[in-house]
Amino acid sequence: MKGVFLLAARKTLRWCLVLIWLILTVYLSCQHGPESGELSHKIAAGSYALLKKVFPKISLSSYHTIIREVAHFAVHFVLALLAYRAIAPCCKDFKAGIVVSLLFCLLIAAIDELIQCCSPGRTMEFIDFFHNSSGVSFGTIVGILSNDETAY
Repeated sequence: MKGVFLLAARKTLRWCLVLIWLILTVYLSCQHGPESGELSHKIAAGSYALLKKVFPKISLSSYHTIIREVAHFAVHFVLALLAYRAIAPCCKDFKAGIVVSLLFCLLIAAIDELIQCCSPGRTMEFIDFFHNSSGVSFGTIVGILSNDETAY
């Protein structure tokens, strides 16, 4: 009985983490252009002094662009990792878990860009979808490699 409860609690926690991350993703996508730019600029400016010591020729503007690209990758990497850990145990076999997780996360990546095109001051960019998709791919791979429960 205790084992069944713990298994159900673990599944519920995994789906709650996916939901929380989805909410964060949508929140970030819905930010207006200036708001989004200000957030990434604060992150870039805060860490620029350290980066400047390692890469003295990089400008703050270039670093800000890199931060924005890495953010797209990172948000969808975490989503894919969480989604795979939640979806895979619900699927009948290993391949189905991968396919369902990838399709779910790629759909979210596309919706993320569509949301941005509806937010004032934001645009839908193919390169951002590429970064999102790359994050999804690598997040799924890490999910597979780190998930001993779905090793079939």
